[in-house]
Amino acid sequence: MNADNVEDSTVLDGTPPSKEDLFFVEWGRETLKESISTLNDAFKLFITLDTLLLSAYLGFYEKVLGNSYFLSWQAILPALLIIVSLVFGIIGIYPFAKSVNLAAPQEIRRYKESRLAFKSRCLVFASGALVLGFVAFLLARVTLPVTGP
Repeated sequence: MNADNVEDSTVLDGTPPSKEDLFFVEWGRETLKESISTLNDAFKLFITLDTLLLSAYLGFYEKVLGNSYFLSWQAILPALLIIVSLVFGIIGIYPFAKSVNLAAPQEIRRYKESRLAFKSRCLVFASGALVLGFVAFLLARVTLPVTGP
């Protein structure tokens, strides 16, 4: 509300913000500034974890699932889902160049908010694919055929 919107000419009374209010406002600003770098750190962890899991899965594939699962869906699906998670991790951390007018704060804000939303969606897809990969691996282990000694 500004003075132009007031119907009568009385003075608007207000109270100065408390120290606690100022603390939370500053904390919110710092959190907003750090959110993209925090997401980038999460993407680095996802890329490392996905690469490790994919390497271990492919390296120990025969010992984990045996020869009978060579090209079955139970064997291929976990690896594909980990690859999907890896791809979303790489897409999420990849820098995106766009020309932004640095003299226009609203344009900078829109750009940062759109990048934050995009990176957040990539992180959701990466984590969802990784969880589904684990579920697919567990289903593959459960559905292993019983072989005699």
